[in-house]
Amino acid sequence: MKKIKKLWNENRILFVLFMILIICFIAICVVIFSYFIGSSKSVYGDRLKNKVTVSDKEKNEYVKALKEDELVTDVTYRVGVRTIYITITFNMKATLEEAESKAVASLEKISEKVLGYYDINFTLTQDTDANDSSKGFTIMGSNNVNGSGVVWSNNTPIEEETE
Repeated sequence: MKKIKKLWNENRILFVLFMILIICFIAICVVIFSYFIGSSKSVYGDRLKNKVTVSDKEKNEYVKALKEDELVTDVTYRVGVRTIYITITFNMKATLEEAESKAVASLEKISEKVLGYYDINFTLTQDTDANDSSKGFTIMGSNNVNGSGVVWSNNTPIEEETE
């Protein structure tokens, strides 16, 4: 017992530092294993609970309904994890306001169940006219699940005029 007491009194600081080192090493190991090895949970977390699937029939009906309009030349419909990406290409007869109104009106063709689960991203495009530089646009819009309407962001390139 005297040897242990003597060893403790002479090396007390080293023992305390050694205990702190062991505690830090254990904490580092726990963090490494939990971070790199992780668990068996989904990589998407719990955001895909109660997932709503969009059937091919719904997609095709939506695309068909839009393509029947004489102003629309092409429509693409792609479903992401929690977002539906819709690209609508308009011909030269369409104006920007008409294109926006067609996109907003097309939301009625999507079921409430899908609108309650997915965000909708629109990309509306019209090729530029070589004769009329005021024609042609690229505009993006987004309809959030919790939002009340479509928010538009104009991405049409603007050519600066030189004097």
